[in-house]
Amino acid sequence: VPAFNFSGGEPVTVLELVRRMMRFAEVEGDPVITGERVGEIRTQVLDTARARTMLGWKPMYDLNTRLIHTMCDAGIISSL
Repeated sequence: VPAFNFSGGEPVTVLELVRRMMRFAEVEGDPVITGERVGEIRTQVLDTARARTMLGWKPMYDLNTRLIHTMCDAGIISSL
């Protein structure tokens, strides 16, 4: 059974992801990094080629829209 990755395909660091979430939640300040693990992955981009080819899949939303929907669903924010 093949595995599929689903993503918008845009590279993003964990720090940038946290900053976006803080902005959407209207949290001021900067994220505090208390330490890094040796070999930490700084940026990940999922390869969606298999899902696109085998399933005809394509993303419907950009990353910011997906984050806002997820944060709303989780009750972190009410809406923007």
